[in-house]
Amino acid sequence: MKRSGEMSRIWNKWTKEYEPSVFSPGQFWRAAGAAALLLLSILAWNIILKRKVRRMVKEREKILDFTREGILAVDRDGKITMINMSAQKLLGIGPETVGMEAELCVPGLSAKMVLSGGRPVYNHQQNLNGALVSCNKAPVLQGNKTVGAIITLRDMSELQAMAEEITGVKTYVESLRVQGHEFMNKLQAILGLIQLQKYNRAIEFISSETDSTLSAQAFMAERIKNAAICGILMGKAGRCRELGIRFVLDPESFCRDHGERINDRSLVIIVGNLLQNAIEAICEQGVTESSRIDFSIFDESGKILINVCDNAGTLTDETASNLFRKGFTTRKKAELSGFGLYNIKTIVDALGACRTGLQNSVS
Repeated sequence: MKRSGEMSRIWNKWTKEYEPSVFSPGQFWRAAGAAALLLLSILAWNIILKRKVRRMVKEREKILDFTREGILAVDRDGKITMINMSAQKLLGIGPETVGMEAELCVPGLSAKMVLSGGRPVYNHQQNLNGALVSCNKAPVLQGNKTVGAIITLRDMSELQAMAEEITGVKTYVESLRVQGHEFMNKLQAILGLIQLQKYNRAIEFISSETDSTLSAQAFMAERIKNAAICGILMGKAGRCRELGIRFVLDPESFCRDHGERINDRSLVIIVGNLLQNAIEAICEQGVTESSRIDFSIFDESGKILINVCDNAGTLTDETASNLFRKGFTTRKKAELSGFGLYNIKTIVDALGACRTGLQNSVS
């Protein structure tokens, strides 16, 4: 075509229809260069934008992974779209679960209930894959349409640690306060006997008090090998002495140190709450000479049986049916209560145990 002049004819046909000032070969190549430059700029901006997005995504993933609470997101079909490291460790699953049905990976998660109902759920305590967690579930809305859900998971052991601080550490402090108060009273009694020149009575009083205190502590230390349980028993026994309540420990009681098999924290919460309930129930009814709390703990055949009994009255059928309901209380004082037995039930359920009965009054 070039030799025959056909290419020149076609070129002249298209270019001669325009004025040279409007369109010329030089202008064409300049326009092409500008278009190429624009295309390269767009490509460069796209690459920079992708890098920024990739960096932002990695930063978000790092933030989510370093969050102590477990975070899990599902789409409208109930499939996992995101799960951070805390949630993976807590639920015992891996990142390969992304894209899988949430209910199959975590039975009992009930994400579809939030998706269908469209209402958030807060502080819902569940046992998921063997882990006791407190869940917050909130739907993701786009307009009035639910397009997914966000679920946060918090290890209940942290909440148990807070409860341990309340029922354990405060009990030890209370025990020291009680012992100090008793010590001052005994010193005053000894001082009075000495001032009355009843020296033999003073010696007998010192001997009897020393022997009884040491024998009670020695008995607990001998039979209760678990230091945490032994400590809280001593503290509650001292509190009962101060209030005038007779505290009776079954002489057959025994509890070994289970190490890591059973968390001491759980046992402290259970024993501390049961004994505190019994003490407060008696105080509500009024302490008398017959006020009494019986405690026993038996550790055999891989099971621990804890029994707390007080004589502050009996439970009605209505009270017994609501005993472990969260927030339920028979306490007359206007204060936040009704969580002790609920926490005990939650811990016992998490340990895979059973409740054979409850003999202490709820307060």
